[in-house]
Amino acid sequence: MSYRQLWSEAPLLIKVLVPVVLAAWVVLALSLVLAPSPWLMVWFPATLALYGLTMALDLQGSARAMSAALKRARPMGVDYSGSFISSVWYARVVGAGVAAVAVVMAVMMFVDPPG
Repeated sequence: MSYRQLWSEAPLLIKVLVPVVLAAWVVLALSLVLAPSPWLMVWFPATLALYGLTMALDLQGSARAMSAALKRARPMGVDYSGSFISSVWYARVVGAGVAAVAVVMAVMMFVDPPG
């Protein structure tokens, strides 16, 4: 299964959040080089937390869609269809972990700002 087909089957919320997270990462990289400011750098962990919450709460079936995609895609030729990694529960736990780490990142940008 091609990655284009997987992307086309992803929920709309994921299709919106992934480019937003990538754009926020570019803003983070540029702000680190040009003018380190917590107000510019907080966009990356904020959008990452939104993505994690989307997966953790299974909004618009995002966790179900990602686990189904992992079962069908066979990344690097490995069949994950029977593994716990392709379960909805695992996708939701990983999403909650991503959200928690992103919140800690955002808080640390204000507690101990770079530069």
